[in-house]
Amino acid sequence: MTPLDPVFGWSAQLFVAGVLAAAALHKLRDPVRFRETLRDYRLLGAPLVASAAALVVAAELVATGLLLHPSTRGWGVAIAATLL
Repeated sequence: MTPLDPVFGWSAQLFVAGVLAAAALHKLRDPVRFRETLRDYRLLGAPLVASAAALVVAAELVATGLLLHPSTRGWGVAIAATLL
């Protein structure tokens, strides 16, 4: 079996990093709406919604950064998979 060209791996990483960065930026543009959306899921109590919203955005940004460096790629993949 022939290994895949590294371009495919890098392309996938850049794509996922781009999706996560876009998602985080979208949430940062309207944080009140994101908190309301998160609250509407009714998975968390009201006191936890703001913290959870901040944690999700932070995790998306951290995963984006980690995916862009080969030595931290594994952590970025793990966080991205958890978020998705």
